[in-house]
Amino acid sequence: MMTNSKELFNELVGRITLDEEKAEIQSIAYLLLEKLLGLTRTHILAKKNIDDINSSFFDSYVKRINAHEPIQYILSEAFFYGRSFKVNPVVLIPRPETELFVREIISHVQKQKVDSLRILDIGTGSGCIAISLALEIARAEIVAIDISKEALICAKQNAHSLGAEVSFEHVDILQEDIANTFDIIVSNPPYISQAEKSSMRKMYWITNPILRYSLMVMIHLFSTELLPGKPGKH
Repeated sequence: MMTNSKELFNELVGRITLDEEKAEIQSIAYLLLEKLLGLTRTHILAKKNIDDINSSFFDSYVKRINAHEPIQYILSEAFFYGRSFKVNPVVLIPRPETELFVREIISHVQKQKVDSLRILDIGTGSGCIAISLALEIARAEIVAIDISKEALICAKQNAHSLGAEVSFEHVDILQEDIANTFDIIVSNPPYISQAEKSSMRKMYWITNPILRYSLMVMIHLFSTELLPGKPGKH
């Protein structure tokens, strides 16, 4: 028995009960069908025929989605700067706007007339920034640090699968001063918009350990010689 991929898509969208815009729910359904069944948006729009699938196949995924678990964690994958990165709950999900941050760094480096340079990524998480810079800037030596050993395991796996040369180190930047020997220091700690903050559980943004540590890192950086504009620091 055959079924229509568009009908399957519509059924899946209808089962997702998140209080989100329709476009966001459709995006989740697209990601789920492409990852699990290899159905692209083109396949779905073209109403490609597929073997009939028992709707219970999606039960566990829909349950996790409706429990507000990010689709990237469910699929163990997030896309960043045109590449697929493994993610899990020990690292934060790369945000699309962070790609602009990476693009600005690459543009800045391209204007520098130097044969080599050293770049430090503080709080690397999944390694998406460090790995992207390593793959885009051939002459750069990239060092990425994180306080979480579990996050570094994830980052190393991403670097290996993408063929990027990055030196990962387990460092607490609040305790060890290693930043003075780098030409460029980058850090994109987690941040929360006012709209997101109002929708989060009370006190989550204060008590979440990743957010709290990131705030401490930013206070540390802005209270030392690593302030923007200091000689040799960018």
